[in-house]
Amino acid sequence: MSIDFQVLMSALSVKRPIFHSEADFQHAFAWEMHERLNRKADLFLEYPIRATCGNMFVDIFVNDKGERFAIELKYKTRDLKHDVYSLKKHGAHNLGRYDYLADLMRIESFINKGEIDAGYAIMLTNDDLYWEESEKTASTPFPISGNTIIQAGMQLSFDENASRGGIGKCRLENPIQLMDTYQCKWKNYSHLCKDARGGMFRYLLLEAKRKMPAAKLP
Repeated sequence: MSIDFQVLMSALSVKRPIFHSEADFQHAFAWEMHERLNRKADLFLEYPIRATCGNMFVDIFVNDKGERFAIELKYKTRDLKHDVYSLKKHGAHNLGRYDYLADLMRIESFINKGEIDAGYAIMLTNDDLYWEESEKTASTPFPISGNTIIQAGMQLSFDENASRGGIGKCRLENPIQLMDTYQCKWKNYSHLCKDARGGMFRYLLLEAKRKMPAAKLP
């Protein structure tokens, strides 16, 4: 797919430096992408992809001349009032990190089954606890801050003593285990309120690709 996501995010940040909600972010991102593909690619929101347990939906599905891509978007916020925007504090950072990595794991499984050719997981947030390394984030079982490297095959799961009610049965019973190795590199998106915590937005983009078979020696 002939699109540079960093260029797309940079252009989008000028038009929309902040969003009301995750759905607002998804629609604005999809429209910007549609425009950059010259409206020639097929683009769908909440698209069903076949899975073992039935259809699973991805936020955005693109078919660009036979190349199939899935994109999952997350928008996590802390409290911030700016112009007509009033963002709420989501908190629950471990759940947010898990859900983001779970999106990436699903994308890998779709690639592995031949349902798509590549996929992207993007998180946009104004909550610095997602990208900063600190005592609070160092102990997380789902590290995505700073320049964290997540190794292929590493199993990431909640503590066995974690509250089932607060986390949910599905998350507890399905640990994260990625097929590939990823390095987390956060990038600046927008800076609205220099004096207010939560005024800076940054994003993390991780790309999953189909692995090419190793070349046979002559």
